[in-house]
Amino acid sequence: MKISYKWISEFFGDTKALEVLKKESSMLQEQLPFLGLEVASHETQGKGLEKVIVAQILELEKHPQADKLNVCQVDAGGKEPLQIVCGAPNARKEMKVALAPVGSILPGDFAIKPAKIRGVESFGMLCSGTELGFPDDGSSGILDLDQSLPIGSKIIEALSLDDEILEVELTPDRADCLSHLGMAREIARLIGRKVSVPEFEDLSKSLKDVPLFSVEVQAEDVCPIYAAVLIEGIENNKTPAWMQSRLESLGVSTHDALVDITNYVLHEFGHPLHAFDADKITGSKIIVRYAKDSEKLTTLDDQELVLTTEDLIIADSEKPLALAGVMGGLDSGVTENTKRIILESAVFDATVIRKMAARHKIHSDASHRFERGVDPNNSLRAAGRASKLYKEITEGRRRGAIVEVTSKSAQNLRTKSVLNFDLRAFYKLVGIEADAETITKLFNEVELETQIKSPNVLRVEIPTNRIDLLREVDLIEEASRLLGYDKIPELYPTQTSQSVSLTQPLQVRLSRLRERILDTGLCEAMPYCFISDKTKKVVPYHAAVELENPLSQDWKYLRPNLTFGLIDVLKHHVGSRQNEVEVFDIGHTFTKRSPEESAENKKEDQRRTSGVQESYHFAWAQMGHSYSTHWSNDKKTSDRKQLKDYFDARGVFDKLLPDLAALEGRWSSCQFVSLESFLENESWKKLLESEGSWIPVDILHPTRTAILVWPGKPPGTIVGWIGEIHPQHKADWLNLPTGLNIGVAMGEVRFSADIGKEMENLQAGKNIQTPQPYGKISTSGRTPVVERDISLVFKPETKASDIEKTLNKSMGKLLKQVECLDLYPMDEGKKSLAYRLYLQDDEATLKDDAIQASVKTGVDALVKEFGAELRS
Repeated sequence: MKISYKWISEFFGDTKALEVLKKESSMLQEQLPFLGLEVASHETQGKGLEKVIVAQILELEKHPQADKLNVCQVDAGGKEPLQIVCGAPNARKEMKVALAPVGSILPGDFAIKPAKIRGVESFGMLCSGTELGFPDDGSSGILDLDQSLPIGSKIIEALSLDDEILEVELTPDRADCLSHLGMAREIARLIGRKVSVPEFEDLSKSLKDVPLFSVEVQAEDVCPIYAAVLIEGIENNKTPAWMQSRLESLGVSTHDALVDITNYVLHEFGHPLHAFDADKITGSKIIVRYAKDSEKLTTLDDQELVLTTEDLIIADSEKPLALAGVMGGLDSGVTENTKRIILESAVFDATVIRKMAARHKIHSDASHRFERGVDPNNSLRAAGRASKLYKEITEGRRRGAIVEVTSKSAQNLRTKSVLNFDLRAFYKLVGIEADAETITKLFNEVELETQIKSPNVLRVEIPTNRIDLLREVDLIEEASRLLGYDKIPELYPTQTSQSVSLTQPLQVRLSRLRERILDTGLCEAMPYCFISDKTKKVVPYHAAVELENPLSQDWKYLRPNLTFGLIDVLKHHVGSRQNEVEVFDIGHTFTKRSPEESAENKKEDQRRTSGVQESYHFAWAQMGHSYSTHWSNDKKTSDRKQLKDYFDARGVFDKLLPDLAALEGRWSSCQFVSLESFLENESWKKLLESEGSWIPVDILHPTRTAILVWPGKPPGTIVGWIGEIHPQHKADWLNLPTGLNIGVAMGEVRFSADIGKEMENLQAGKNIQTPQPYGKISTSGRTPVVERDISLVFKPETKASDIEKTLNKSMGKLLKQVECLDLYPMDEGKKSLAYRLYLQDDEATLKDDAIQASVKTGVDALVKEFGAELRS
């Protein structure tokens, strides 16, 4: 949001306000950020133009040596005219121009000196807007100034360039500051001034007059206030220089007076307006309604929009006139020949405007303000201000009554809300001690009418322009802002115990698994977590989680597995002609819970109401050849297995199996059942459609794919799959060039079926350390860590997590970390596990006796608890 000091000063009704603003400019730039209004830039206009003046061309004739040059006699306010050679195509007699006399230094350090051009002397330069540092408006030639400007006056004063522009970055909740009026309210208290609103016509008095047209609002829920007024007799459509200068200083392009006045009021009051050409409206009724499906509208920027039933439009009896609150239509737009306009001033629902602007990719000054919310009490005031300016500039006058249609909610919107402010809650949340008188004074300075109800409670009336103040906590933030965020004391949090994250055991297991996969030579990929409708059809039995606001239609659902993401990775590699790929991924997958399960979860734990089940998977994909061909190989007798296949994917899983078994004993007895057998067996098929619905069965090879099943209650538990992509689907999913045959082998394992339930088990005290008090911090520096390795033989059903828990419990504070180094199968189904123990005393260096005693305690505990045997 850019603001002009000269414009802001008019809100203070004080001739010296501009001088004060310029004098206190550094203070404002320093203090506004402490009010939550970040200053992005500060610009002083007119630099380098101090000597440029207004002049007039008295005579001009063609240059004797150049057809494209003119020799001009220019009146610069002196005794004699100046002779200046000019090449501008628009130069003409009696034209008022901007003259840079000899001795001027224009922006860009361009010095003006006497010159002889093709033998003719020239004493100065007639300037274009670009040469003076103005924004390029696309026109060619020198500036054509208003004839009313006095000759010899400084261009800075003539064009009101003696100004400073401040650009402020606003957070979305501060919609009240998207205008000069709103920023004036913030600046007033910093420079000791009071705000006065510029004069406007009180249109509420015209409600008793006879309306000359009607308004029908069919969508009152999203348009609670709609007002329109007819203005006729427009004679002058030229924007005055002072208004052009103000708008252009803010980076707003100027057009004609009918449009520029609405833009001027928008930046002055913060309320968007729109002017329709009354003679282009069919009938005498304006209708606010939702668009019909596929209805079309050509906007002012000549873009044709295809509307939907979710678009709110302004229409007449035949056609759409504008996309409500976003942009007007070309067919009803004003032109230089417009003599009558209907001026619109409305309040639209912020959500509807935001969605429309995003849907049609249009971001206008109007939509920017409607998206954040406008002051409902500003609609008539802004229309009255524009009506007054139309009368003064264009000679257009209001005809008939202003037509205002309001919904049942409009009265509430226009009524001030009341909140209580508790000083005790303020101190508890912010830590600043402030008395009632101080807060009352601060609130009243920003037009929050405040009364003291008791020593600790204030009654605050919230004006309708402060749509960001809805709750007491918002008032607490406002008080902190006005006191100054730098006044909030720095308090460090106090913590008396260290807690163990609920997800720590899961993350430890995942970390170990990631290390083992990396050891196999695969590279980790991190695809996006979303899938499209096309992908969803491959897992028809999976209850996919659909996103309410997807970034695109290709990312409409949360992923049910990791396979689709890895297929996309392979596809991108194929597109880059990189056909040898080995990648893996570890991450979350999502599915909907059944209604019964969601209801049960809600009953047990009020926090789990989303109805989404989150699982943890790991998957891998291999593409290309099993080995590289070589000139020394005999093609007739060499191994025919050249492409990646099921056995390559199985090889990766076999390398990971010992580590999986160490974490969960059931992996050691995992069964591999062909997909074809699953599809032929009815009970297995039902299990696949329910429990294994995330597996993309439709694109897998039936005889070269295995389903991983944990044994148990028939028919078992599906935990993953290993296999190949079906040849009929491979080319489509990987976008393979015609004739290219390439091997693709994949696998995916469900590592944690339901993270939510696992967290519940941890909360219930299973496999989790309870919070431990902090020990004393060592004052003698960091003590050394000692490592000791132990190797024991355990029964096959013994879990690694139970072993670690026993070691931690028995060895106490000296044991800092336990790391499993090795798993080795033994006779009779037993297994040998090797562990590395990290020991450290926080206060002193450990001695051998203490180390051996601690290790012996841990080993004895394992022998007693699990019947373990030391491995010789």
